[in-house]
Amino acid sequence: MSIFHCSIKIISRSAGRSATSSSAYRSGTKLHDQETGDLYDYSRKQGVLHAEVLLCENAPAAYADREVLWNAVQKIESQKNAQLAREVEIAIPKEIPTEDRIALVREYVQENFVSQGMCADFALHDKGDGNPHAHILLTTRPIVKNGKWGQKEKKGYARDADGNKIPVIDPETGQQKVRVRKGKGTEKLWQRVTVQTNDWNDQGNAEKWRKAWADLCNQHLAPEVRIDHRSYTRQGVERIPTIHEGSAAREMERRGETADRCEINRQIRAANDEQQTISKLLQALYQEMQDLKQRIQSIIEMTNQKGRDLLHERIGNFLQRRNHTAASRPAGADADRDRAADAGARQPAEATQGTGEPTADTFLRELEVQVRAAEDGRQDREAERVRQDLARQQQAASRDKGNEAPSRPARPKGNGRG
Repeated sequence: MSIFHCSIKIISRSAGRSATSSSAYRSGTKLHDQETGDLYDYSRKQGVLHAEVLLCENAPAAYADREVLWNAVQKIESQKNAQLAREVEIAIPKEIPTEDRIALVREYVQENFVSQGMCADFALHDKGDGNPHAHILLTTRPIVKNGKWGQKEKKGYARDADGNKIPVIDPETGQQKVRVRKGKGTEKLWQRVTVQTNDWNDQGNAEKWRKAWADLCNQHLAPEVRIDHRSYTRQGVERIPTIHEGSAAREMERRGETADRCEINRQIRAANDEQQTISKLLQALYQEMQDLKQRIQSIIEMTNQKGRDLLHERIGNFLQRRNHTAASRPAGADADRDRAADAGARQPAEATQGTGEPTADTFLRELEVQVRAAEDGRQDREAERVRQDLARQQQAASRDKGNEAPSRPARPKGNGRG
């Protein structure tokens, strides 16, 4: 499977970033920053295969020049914490041919960003190190029909379920707060809310954009190398994810140095290979256990059938011999036994006389009677043993009583002298 990567981040003033500098670096071009007067020249940057600007509806044609576009962005985004641009960085599966990559990224940018009202400045990078990728810079403010920049957000009244404005309540009086404005008189105060003019900052977009890139790439990939935007945990895959190495780490490796991030990834890949080998062995072992289980079950079933057939055969032979022996005895030979046996003992014998064919059920019933009789005999013997032990104890006690000597009178105290 190819490696999936799609990261999303914000380029903001509060972090000391510049939109023109970011665009110049990613596109490998030279741009002038009108706000600072700086000239950012990255025209000698290696590995930039393609750079292009796509404009949304209502955008002025002049914005097709990235220098014009990003200087206009920095002019309108004047606050110190303003979001200048959103960057989406995507890894391009190396299995996709080089000639198809530009069209693939352009389609992705057009369908997911430009069609939603953003201007996009994207660039494809490939230094031949097996890490082809693309950088996509997106505007964060909409452009209205007259070609002017629109609002990112607007203030409005908070409303209840019925659409009515919600008053600001004074906790001391319990009444709606009011204020007096010079020249305007007394005004009632209502709760206000900030409403985003679009959903570009919705956190759910990250999942949507990541999935869209995976789905688009998979249309051009064979099944065995397709990518998945979900984490290994969500996929149910027992693998350790690698970390992002970055251009600095890869440059160190090219110079023959060891970058910590690259070394960590090598260790992760080795661990994943070992884990995959163990998983394959476990799967093979599990399959062998399943096969063995089926074989044992088959043997048990076959043995049970043979055992049942053999048991029926032996019971039949036994009952035939028993009936033959009973028929050869003199008349009245079993009278004493019949009188000693209870009705349950006589019933199986009577059941066999009518059919002439002894069955396993007949044999088992007779065995039950015999076992019951044996248990009764054991209990009788145990009771007799207890009775005999008690009699012996009584006899011993009588002998000990008869052998006792008469008691001697007590000797008076003193020495007997008068």
